[in-house]
Amino acid sequence: MNRVLKSMVGLLLGWGVCVSVAAPAFAGYGNHAERATENIQTRVAIAKITLLAEAAERQAIADNLFAKQ
Repeated sequence: MNRVLKSMVGLLLGWGVCVSVAAPAFAGYGNHAERATENIQTRVAIAKITLLAEAAERQAIADNLFAKQ
């Protein structure tokens, strides 16, 4: 009886660990490919903002140079 009880407790603990590990995937957090795509999209967006800021700064410098002439 003791052995059966220990086996049941072990199975319950194992099932609980499996559920807690798999829960984020079932909750809609996505798989590795989806997270990688989001990371790439975030990096592209940050790079685009940086390039637009640099372009605006260079445009302002160019405007100032041509305004003085």
